[in-house]
Amino acid sequence: MYCSPNDDNDDCHSLVSLMRDGVLGQYGFEELINRYGVEMHFGAHEHSYERNYPVYQYEWDASVTGPAAYVDFNKTIHIITGAAGCPENTDPWQNTSNPFSAYRIADYGYGRLHVFNSTHMFWEYQDDTKGEILDSIWLIKNSHGPFFTEPTQKTGGAASRQEAFDAALDAMKMQPLSSKRMTSETARKLVSPGARVF
Repeated sequence: MYCSPNDDNDDCHSLVSLMRDGVLGQYGFEELINRYGVEMHFGAHEHSYERNYPVYQYEWDASVTGPAAYVDFNKTIHIITGAAGCPENTDPWQNTSNPFSAYRIADYGYGRLHVFNSTHMFWEYQDDTKGEILDSIWLIKNSHGPFFTEPTQKTGGAASRQEAFDAALDAMKMQPLSSKRMTSETARKLVSPGARVF
C-alpha cells in the first residue's frame, strides 16, 4: 500500500493504489484495516525491503521517530518484504523516499515476526547471503482494537491529507518523466473526484 519509488515503473510509482484507495474511493483496503485496527501489513512483489512508520492516508506523526514510533501506535505499520531471492535481482531504491519511510534496503533477505505476548512483538529482517540482521524493531501495543483518526486531528509531516498529497505530487514531479505512471492531474481526479485540478 505504501512504498518508496524504486528502479522499475510499477507499484511504487503511483500516488493512487487500487489496493489502498479502491476504485474512486470505494472498496479500498486501507480504510478497512484502519477501522479494524490491523497493526501490521506485509506487502511484497517489490524486490526490496522497506519498513514505514505507522501511516494512514499519507498522514503520520513526524514528531515521534525511531523506536518510540512503534509504541502504542494508532496507524498501521506497512512493511515491504519481497526480496527473498528472485533471479531478476533486487529493485534498487531511487534517491527520493516517502517521508514516513523508516528503513529501506535493496538486498535479498526475509523477515521474522516474534510474538512474545499480547503486548510485545519483535520484527527482524535478515540478509539471505551473510545471515546478518539488517533491520529490527520492537512493537509494543498495550491495547488493541480499531484505530480512530479524527478528521480534525493534525498529524505527521503535513497538516492534512491534502497537504501530504500535494507534497507527494511535488516529489513525483521531480522524478524523470519515464518513471511516472500517471499525470498529477489524473492522480488528483482519482483520489478526490470533483476536486480542483491544476
